[in-house]
Amino acid sequence: TLRVDGTTIELVIKNDGDLIPSNLRNKIFEPFYRISNQENINGTGIGLSLALALTELHNGTLIVQDSDDLMNTFKLKIPLHQEKEFTMHLEEESKATKEIEKPTENEEVQKSVKPSVLVVEDNVELLNFIAMEMSQYFTVLKAVNGIEALKVIEDTTIHLVISDIAMPYLDGITLCQKIKTNLESSHIPVILLSAKDALNTKISGLESGADAYISKPFSMDYVIAQVFNLLSNRKHVMEYYASSPLSYLKYVAHNKTDEDFINKLDAFVFENISKPDLGVETLADAMFMSKSTLYRKVKDLSNLSPNELINTARLKKATELLLTGKYKIFEIAEMVGFKSQSSFGRNFQKQFNMTPSEYLNKRNKL
Repeated sequence: TLRVDGTTIELVIKNDGDLIPSNLRNKIFEPFYRISNQENINGTGIGLSLALALTELHNGTLIVQDSDDLMNTFKLKIPLHQEKEFTMHLEEESKATKEIEKPTENEEVQKSVKPSVLVVEDNVELLNFIAMEMSQYFTVLKAVNGIEALKVIEDTTIHLVISDIAMPYLDGITLCQKIKTNLESSHIPVILLSAKDALNTKISGLESGADAYISKPFSMDYVIAQVFNLLSNRKHVMEYYASSPLSYLKYVAHNKTDEDFINKLDAFVFENISKPDLGVETLADAMFMSKSTLYRKVKDLSNLSPNELINTARLKKATELLLTGKYKIFEIAEMVGFKSQSSFGRNFQKQFNMTPSEYLNKRNKL
């Protein structure tokens, strides 16, 4: 239970496990102390000690209530406001231009709630208007030309780009081509805006890899609807890949650059799928990428971390082997790199909401 008054946050946690003896309810907060007869349970005895230390650093209290003899009841109380407060990791304003707005680290954490949209427009008044209208739904970043836009994309996670076509230094069509042919950004949807309504201009825009083309003057409601539609379609594809036992990674590719990357990634994973130690470092080396770059690319393409992607690939390969009817479940678990049948079963059920046996029975009834 959580209670907040004008000055204090109070969190009370109860659990019905083995009752902590009353004479040890202060002792358990000592570093490395563990109650006897708990040797078979993983732990080091520093969790509660650390929790208490952190609580006291925030001028709070953490106790086990003596009044409850039925359950272990922990009460945490922390002042709502501290004497000193600070904000971490604020990024400095770009030296290239004051028109680029970069998010703080805290905003990066919130990107799953509000997708990041980069608006590129050389008319500053129009740029600010579009950004203001979209800020209700998205984290909006701005750039006044294609060169500045590429710098923002390089430094920040961007989920979609809206760009004018006619701009100095680097126009929108060239910007779109660079985004779509660069492996680190090729997955980003691009909407092009232009006052030019000629058919050949629209064709050039779409040939550059743009996902949508909107002519000026335009309705902001229509632009926002297009953004939601593109992001929603990407999300549905990601969810279908993760939840469907027989869907393939290639379905999340949206262009040739992504397709080539996924084919290479897929091939390496399946060649090494029986190895339990297959992980992100091995995968990054095989793809000639840093771990951070690989993580960002895989996450943006599939909404999975590289390790989650490997685990999903193991389970999908297992599904194929199950359907052949040639192997027992424990054999399949070993063939796809799980250390035990029970581990395989837990992962399969977590991923597909059914056990391997239930999946087979469901398929046999079709």
